[in-house]
Amino acid sequence: MPDTSPHAHVHLALHPQHPRAVVATLTGTKLHTARATLASEGRPVSDDTMLLVRIDHEEPYYANTTTNLLRNANIPVVITDQLQQEIDTDWT
Repeated sequence: MPDTSPHAHVHLALHPQHPRAVVATLTGTKLHTARATLASEGRPVSDDTMLLVRIDHEEPYYANTTTNLLRNANIPVVITDQLQQEIDTDWT
């Protein structure tokens, strides 16, 4: 039977010092799809951390868009309550 468990997980949170920036923390064994998806909006900080920062300050919108792309690739995503509130506030 093939292994259907996810090999990557992504945790998205607001950056502690830059309130509009989003930090993506990756865990798991096969992170290439998650990294590639996040690379469209983020910059690597380390092997397991990416920073999503935009000059137009629309990070919550793009974090939400990226979340949908990750979930469509069957990668579980956890969004902190604070970031979810920013997403909901900016786009309702």
